[in-house]
Formats: sequence, C-alpha cells, structure tokens
Amino acid sequence: MKMIAAYAIDIWTTRCFYIKNSLQSTLEHLRSIVLPLFAIALTITLAACATPQAPVVKAVYDFGPTLTPSVAASLVATSSQSSTTATNAAPALGLADVDAAVALQSNSMFYRLGYANPQQLRPYALASWGMPPAQLLRTRLRDTLSTRGPVVSTAEAAPAWQLRIELDEFSHWFDTPTSSSGLVSLRASLMLGNIVSAQRSFSASAIAQTQDAIGGVNALTAASDDIAQQIVRWSTSIMLK
Repeated sequence: MKMIAAYAIDIWTTRCFYIKNSLQSTLEHLRSIVLPLFAIALTITLAACATPQAPVVKAVYDFGPTLTPSVAASLVATSSQSSTTATNAAPALGLADVDAAVALQSNSMFYRLGYANPQQLRPYALASWGMPPAQLLRTRLRDTLSTRGPVVSTAEAAPAWQLRIELDEFSHWFDTPTSSSGLVSLRASLMLGNIVSAQRSFSASAIAQTQDAIGGVNALTAASDDIAQQIVRWSTSIMLK
C-alpha cells in the first residue's frame, strides 16, 4: 500500500514538473513575442508625441472681391428707372462707418441654434471673417450704392445726403440641424444735413445650401446683397423726389 502511494506521488510530482516546465516555456515564448511588439508600439507612440503637429488654421472668408455682373446690372437698371429723367443721376451720398454690437465688431463668425437657446451667439471654431461683419457690410453697401451715384466716406467729405447704418443681426441661423439660413437685419437712417429725412428697418435672409461654415458664408453673402439692394432702391427714391 505504501509502495502504491509513493508511486502515485512520484507520478503526480513528475506530471507537475512537466506541466510547470511546459507553462514556463509557453510564457517565455509569449514574452519573446509580446515584449518586442510592445517596445515597437511604445517607440511609435513616443515618436508621434515628439513630432511637431501642424497647427490648426482657421479658414478665413469674406464676400468675394466685388459684386457679380448680374447684380450690378440689375442695380443700374433699378437706379435708372428710379430717376426722374434718363440722365438724372442721384446726388452724392456720404456713407458713415456701420455701427454694430461689440460681438459684430470682431472677426468671429457666429451661428444661432433656433431650436436650442437661440439667444446664444456661438462662434465657429475653425472659420472666421477676414474683417468684422460691420466692415464687410459697409464695403458691400459702398459697392452697391456706387451703381446709382457717387459714394464718399463721411470721414473724407460731408455731402448733403448721408447714410447711417446700425447693424443688429448678422448670423447663420439654424431652424433645425438640417435647415439653416443667413440672417441680416439693420436700421438705416438717411440724413439731409443734420436732419433725419427718413429711417427704416431692413432684414433679409437666404437659405444655406450646406449646414456648415461655408454654407453660412454663402447665405450671409446673398442676404447682404439683398439688403444692400433694398437700401439702394429706398435711398434713391427719397433723394430723387
């Protein structure tokens, strides 16, 4: 009986010895594979961290270099029809700097979520204007108004007629996550000397074709062209009375 027990113990010991050696051999084999792979991965990670990353650059937008020929031709025709005679040109108009809220005096490009806290102006992180919206709009107004007669800066001269603009809204407005438009609203005052001859609020919107920054740029450009044409017709009709 003792011999049988001793024999069993010897067999179990021998089996454990082989199992232990086999397990150690397997672990050694795995370590020989895993450690080099880990070293390679660590080297790649450290190299990526050490490599300087290219800075993220904002895309800068404006309304383009000038009015499109079709818009300019349309404005000239409208101005001619508003004249009392075919050769009667509108008088010179002084264009003051556009007044705007502090937010619209920066180069930030703003959007509003009409379906979620529309009172919050949210700036695009990777897009901005080349100049503040107030200056962009003034430049567009100057180019558009020039189709009906001389336009000068009030800082350079003081003609009898002067146009003053207060910009109230200039943003990419989202009705839903998949529907948006460019929205522009302002108040215009037409001065004759120091007297307010006429005053009116204007607004315009244009549907955005894409729901991103470039979609907002194109929509705001179209809305600004629309509102500039409205002001041309309005101011010309008053000055030529």
